[in-house]
Amino acid sequence: MVAGLASMVFADRPAWRVMVDPTNEVGLIRPMNAVNGGPVRFKSNSRAWRHARIPFGRTHDMNHSWEYGGPHTIDISAVFPNFDADENDPASYDFTNTDQALDLMRQCGTEPFYRLGPSIESGVKKYHTHPPRDFAKWARISEHVIRHCNEGWADGRHYGIRYWEIWFEPDLGPRAWSGTQEQFLAFYKVAATHLKSCFPSSGSAVPDSRRHLPGRRRSCRSAAGRSCRLTSIHGTATVKTCIEWGNLPVTCVPCWTRTDSARPNPYSTNGTT
Repeated sequence: MVAGLASMVFADRPAWRVMVDPTNEVGLIRPMNAVNGGPVRFKSNSRAWRHARIPFGRTHDMNHSWEYGGPHTIDISAVFPNFDADENDPASYDFTNTDQALDLMRQCGTEPFYRLGPSIESGVKKYHTHPPRDFAKWARISEHVIRHCNEGWADGRHYGIRYWEIWFEPDLGPRAWSGTQEQFLAFYKVAATHLKSCFPSSGSAVPDSRRHLPGRRRSCRSAAGRSCRLTSIHGTATVKTCIEWGNLPVTCVPCWTRTDSARPNPYSTNGTT
């Protein structure tokens, strides 16, 4: 299966020569087939998904597809549509489509990597990529999303999701974050600190970044201290770059994603470190 996948992925690239030294034990091979998204309900691909044994499915941009429930899925603005509502009241939340999407993911043996925040907005008008009006309230809303997914709150589930990504690509501009980088660091400090105080064993992630990865990681860890336990990497990268990410002195779980042209690109990855 691995050989077949390699021949399919690298069919348009020069041949590689792989050398294996059986006397040099370096540890377990990290999973390299995590993805962005999950199995779909219509024209179900669940059987193939289970056979692929996909370890993680990142939830970012899932609300762009009606296969998962469209704009009523995953995002904070989807599960908590009225920011002025009471964040402690279960009636303020709409988890219906999100539960369906995550249920199917778990049934297929995939662990969600949940991105808290908005999806990318490429239209002229931006709706949900502005800094939250109240950072502390946004953090409490996210707390209740986590409690719903992992502790059964509000007729919820017990998925056991370990990784929670806070926002995404704040260095991308208004499509992702319309505020300043200073505003983002202030927001991240509030959100990460609150979530870590509520869930000390879970990993709260720095949002993925396309550029300046070391600086992003240092800035967020400086702002939030020990509340920042991992960094999420997202970018269109070459195989060489992916290998370099794999050699970082931290855990890296790359995921296949899609390019802006919406065609599968085996040389692009999402990852967590």
